Amino acid sequence: MKFIVVAYPRSGGVWLSRLLADALDCAASGVLGQKSIAEEGLHRANSNNHHVYQTQLSKSKRGDLFITGKTNTVNINKLGDNHKIIFLKRDPRDVSVSAWKYWEIDTLEETILAMKNGLWPIPHGGGWTGYNKSWIDNAAVETSYEALHNSAEGEIARILNCMNIDPVNYLSGVAERQCFVKRKEMAEKDHSLPYNTGIQSKHTRKGYVGDWNAYYNKPIAKLAHEAFWPMMKNLGYEKNYKWYERCEE
Repeated sequence: MKFIVVAYPRSGGVWLSRLLADALDCAASGVLGQKSIAEEGLHRANSNNHHVYQTQLSKSKRGDLFITGKTNTVNINKLGDNHKIIFLKRDPRDVSVSAWKYWEIDTLEETILAMKNGLWPIPHGGGWTGYNKSWIDNAAVETSYEALHNSAEGEIARILNCMNIDPVNYLSGVAERQCFVKRKEMAEKDHSLPYNTGIQSKHTRKGYVGDWNAYYNKPIAKLAHEAFWPMMKNLGYEKNYKWYERCEE
């Protein structure tokens, strides 16, 4: 079975891919030859029939969804029955802070606008709203960064149960091996990981839920509201239209 993890950048796609690959004792990699920070366990590729792929999205003018690889793209409707798409969501406010820090963008405001309009360095899927809207109805399982953060062990168990698949490795051990502290330690010691030690270590920044509260003031919150509403409501991150009023000036 091919498990294709789709997540907007800085939403936990690498983490989820590694958790699933570890749980199933299979490889994690990019799709169609694309290099992924998540890549590991390639020696496990033949231990069973599973493989976890982390990927990005492209969209045709007709609205068809495509898996984007290094040299070509594949319409998801042509992947066959032997695949499951797992869609991971995250609060866009936390995504904006993570992206701002990771890519060292000049301002948080600039980062939010890049997410809104699909601009570099995060040009995926026509912006955060477009990306999430595209995958909501095209995934076998939907999960969230927040659920993984609350209990990686429990959420991976739920995801696998939804697909009627049993884990190979004990999930308590999987969650421990793939936690941010252990991954950061590994990044500093294992120089064989994709890209380099600096990027691997930087990739596991904080992982906090609600980290945006430390950086958002009311003007920034209003900008985020304009950029992400109503999708942030549809995904369950806010019920109150005027949530930004809670922020300090």
